Amino acid sequence: MDKNDISLLIVSAEKTEDPAEKLNLYIQISEQLKNNYPDRALEYALKANEMALKRKDDPYRLKALILMADIYRATTEYKTSLELSMEAKELAIHLDDLTLLAEAHRVLGGIYIDLGDYKQASDHLFECLMLSETTGDKPAIARALNNIGYLYFEQQNNDKALDYYIRALAVARENNDTFGISRGLNNVAAIHFELNRNDSAENYIREAARINIRIGQRLWEGINYLNLGEIKVEQRRYDDALTYYLMGVDIFIEVKSMTRLATVYLNLSDFYLKTGHVEKSREYAEKAFEIGQSHKLKKAVMNAAEQLHGLYLSEKDLDKAYHYGMIQYQMKDSLGLEESMIKLTKLELQYEFEKKNQQNQLIQQRKDFLVIILIISLILIISLILLLLARQKIKARDVLLAKQKLQDEVDYKNKELTLNVMNLIKKNEIISGISNRLLKIEYEVVPEGTKDSIIKIAHDLQKSTDEEIWEEFELRFKQVNGEFYDRLIKQFPELSPSELKLCAFLRLNLSSKEISKMTGQQITSLEIARHRLRKKLGISNTQTNLITFLTQI
Repeated sequence: MDKNDISLLIVSAEKTEDPAEKLNLYIQISEQLKNNYPDRALEYALKANEMALKRKDDPYRLKALILMADIYRATTEYKTSLELSMEAKELAIHLDDLTLLAEAHRVLGGIYIDLGDYKQASDHLFECLMLSETTGDKPAIARALNNIGYLYFEQQNNDKALDYYIRALAVARENNDTFGISRGLNNVAAIHFELNRNDSAENYIREAARINIRIGQRLWEGINYLNLGEIKVEQRRYDDALTYYLMGVDIFIEVKSMTRLATVYLNLSDFYLKTGHVEKSREYAEKAFEIGQSHKLKKAVMNAAEQLHGLYLSEKDLDKAYHYGMIQYQMKDSLGLEESMIKLTKLELQYEFEKKNQQNQLIQQRKDFLVIILIISLILIISLILLLLARQKIKARDVLLAKQKLQDEVDYKNKELTLNVMNLIKKNEIISGISNRLLKIEYEVVPEGTKDSIIKIAHDLQKSTDEEIWEEFELRFKQVNGEFYDRLIKQFPELSPSELKLCAFLRLNLSSKEISKMTGQQITSLEIARHRLRKKLGISNTQTNLITFLTQI
């Protein structure tokens, strides 16, 4: 992102009234300014942190903490950087944000590399790599691999360093991460330079520089020129070396990178010493010393004081040599004390973190215990409900079985009743046949008194048979289907006795022909009776089956 794009972000942040949008823009601005303009980047990171605290927005506060920690580390404010990194780590764990937890470990690893604590650095950087691989964050994986490579580089293990740098470069290329590619190229070049492969180192650096020029990474462009200057010095191409060093100076002044500016001034001091320009060498050493003092860069002060001590000693200016020698040792002691203070701060922060972690674990254990109690209670309640449901199901099944048994009994009795009715019909047919035969005798030559007796006997037989059939039928029907009669009369009290009799026959699913045989009625009369019955039952204008309707009462 170039200056114009950053300016647009700044204007947008000033104009917007939306606090959430403003907070997001502050984070973006700080990210873009971090490498080239750390002072301004810190200003926006602090604004973001303050706003996030007011809004109680922990995710954005976590981003702000990591940005501030990164910037303070770049400006060698290690104690502040460590405190912020530890706070960021704790907050990332609380938020379960693995991506930013990896970033917190990356910053912590960088701090311990700078302090020379390679064991601690290794722990944090490999944790960073593992987390980045878990989240699948390719740029973060490339950064972690580069940082591990730098860890080995600092320990002068060039083979391991080169292996990690090449892996980082491959990941960056695969992900088309231009900044990651330029950084990987620069790092691979550094190893080639250490192995005296100056030509290949120069090729890598130039490719990195072209990328950084294209994407506007001025700080890293300056670092590329610094590295090219060192290569040209080794090749004894001093004019080219001086050109690259001065190009680096211009960029570091532009981006206000005082740490890098002090470094290039010391390189220029060595350059002029090698080329026999002692005064120029002293001039740049003094410039590096002044930058170190004014910006509290203790390492720069120590290295510049060491250079000036040697220069004044070679000129036999013992007073100044002694003066800078004392400053050198003071800075060395101060740095040692600062490292001890940082380690003490780290232990204190670690203690507080572990204490808080134990408290959180205790709270979590209590929560887990309550959850377990709740789960057990739920299991018991569910078990009780299931037991009750099972009992209810068994009870319902028993009721259903009893109902089914009763229905089976009713069906059986209905069948039995139907058979009895059919037997009665048969009997009625036999008796009717006898009666008809007796009636035929009246036309034969028989004494008149006998004829009257025969006719009377025939009528008595017919009458007694009809009454017997109906009485027998009604008695048995009520024994089996008494509730049917009660419900039918209750729902349809206007039904006549003959209609009730017809309903009973239909309930037994008897056909009109069978009913005709039992009652002696004509089938046509029965159909008319059925039609009237449908009207009284309220189903005359429907498709409802009459027998089905009666069986459901």
